[in-house]
Amino acid sequence: MLSFQTKWEDWLQDTGYVDFTGLIEQALDSGAAPGDPQVFVVDEAQDSSTLELALVRSWAKEAEFAILAGDGDQSIYSWRGASPEAFLGEDIPPQNNYHLKQSYRVPRAIHRVASKWIEKASYRYAVEYEPRDFEGEVILSHRGSSRAVEPVLDQVYADLENGKTVMLLASCGFSLSKAIAKLREDGILFHNPYRLHNGAWNPLRGGFERLNAFMKIDPSIHKHQARLWTWGEMRKWMDLLKSSDCMNPKAKKLIRQKDGTRARYEVMSPADALDVFRESSWRELRQHLIDRNPIEWLKSNMLPSKKKLMSYSFAIAEQHGSAALLEEPRLVVGTIHSTKGGECDSCYLFPDLSPSGAREASNAASRDGVIRTFYVGMTRAREKLVLCSRWSPSSVSWGTA
Repeated sequence: MLSFQTKWEDWLQDTGYVDFTGLIEQALDSGAAPGDPQVFVVDEAQDSSTLELALVRSWAKEAEFAILAGDGDQSIYSWRGASPEAFLGEDIPPQNNYHLKQSYRVPRAIHRVASKWIEKASYRYAVEYEPRDFEGEVILSHRGSSRAVEPVLDQVYADLENGKTVMLLASCGFSLSKAIAKLREDGILFHNPYRLHNGAWNPLRGGFERLNAFMKIDPSIHKHQARLWTWGEMRKWMDLLKSSDCMNPKAKKLIRQKDGTRARYEVMSPADALDVFRESSWRELRQHLIDRNPIEWLKSNMLPSKKKLMSYSFAIAEQHGSAALLEEPRLVVGTIHSTKGGECDSCYLFPDLSPSGAREASNAASRDGVIRTFYVGMTRAREKLVLCSRWSPSSVSWGTA
């Protein structure tokens, strides 16, 4: 790492470029903040790096009022320079140190376990807070793991059937791979609205948008609001089709042209549809609508290269009905870091660690970061916390939690 840093700094000096750290260092030497603001409010301040907090404190000296809001027990970004020690600086006078003493998420049972867990940290600024007025439950599960996921997912599916929101969390993305594969196989809706750029956690992205646009014509979903597509909607899914088999020559060019004008918001007419589709294909699609299975028409006219993109969306429609594609997923899958700040009714937490996480846990100087990470995971749950079994020695031990 030191070798890379040396080469990186040499390259910056040779090219005259400045990286993000350099920008902060320059700002730190520049005095007051741009625009001379008189009030600073920094939320989730425990996630800021030591250097970023130094800049905030420097700027705050020139302001009239500054608030650092955060929780040192949830400082889990040590890999980017954050630390509870930097957040809980000695420059905060005792009379200015306010504590929020009531949780509106964490119930009593989870509060007891999470509080006991975070006490393992060697350094912390302990703040006592009250749980919400609900008992909740904590289950120390001996059935299933991140590798043998079926018993865990059986419980997840039961919660979803009961209308609960659920999170399936791990400290590293690798520990979620088996669960994700099974969720896709079973056609279960899931997503991660906190990390939309991660395709593995948001598999509906792309395929769902296309299928949702196509299904505007389906009266079994949209009832009396079913209609032909707008030109813009048609553009979203036309790339799925084998154009030579079901579309008229230059139909895709026509759709692209319409989508580039105000006509993109206009609903196509039956005459427009005949300009786009071959007459036999249009007749087949209308018959599939009468039979209430338009997706079968789409699948039979789809390019083989698009099957992988659409497989998950089709699996959901086949196993749970097309209307399921319009639902907001109630299952969130991701790492603990990715869902920080979120909440759910039921949280399932895998104890497994990545190789780097295992090294942190075995080192007294960095173990606190692992403890805080799982504390954050535990406190996502509003009703039920399930502490799952481990599958390898590289994991935390729930102990008597």
